[in-house]
Amino acid sequence: MMKRFDPVDHDDFGYDCMGFMAETELGDWVSYEDAEAEIEALKDKIETITKQRDRMYDDMLLWRGIDRDGGDTPCKACSGAGVRAYGDTATWRGGIGGQVITNDICDKCWGSGKAKKPWLNLRRLSRQQRKDRSIHRLKRNQA
Repeated sequence: MMKRFDPVDHDDFGYDCMGFMAETELGDWVSYEDAEAEIEALKDKIETITKQRDRMYDDMLLWRGIDRDGGDTPCKACSGAGVRAYGDTATWRGGIGGQVITNDICDKCWGSGKAKKPWLNLRRLSRQQRKDRSIHRLKRNQA
């Protein structure tokens, strides 16, 4: 990593060269051209690592049945995992929760990992079950 670029008007032998030198984090001085070459090498390394990361991500998505090349879009909330971390113990259920980060099913894709093909909405199902139980109790009490 380069700290700064300084103009120099002489080299180690006292000759005028009016080039640029860069100081590395280790305190070494390198020529501007060497610094540029190092920067390009680091950019190439970043590109290589980014491609490797993207391939690994695609492999993990394929394991979940999500094919980005086939048109599937991973859920943005859980990145296709189907599970996400919630800031408290209430998770997708809502209500009062303790102050502990808790993993639970994603409340956007409902576990599918796919943005456009969510699984059964558990929040809606839970409301329907409560409603059905209330209706059942009313009918039982009327009989």
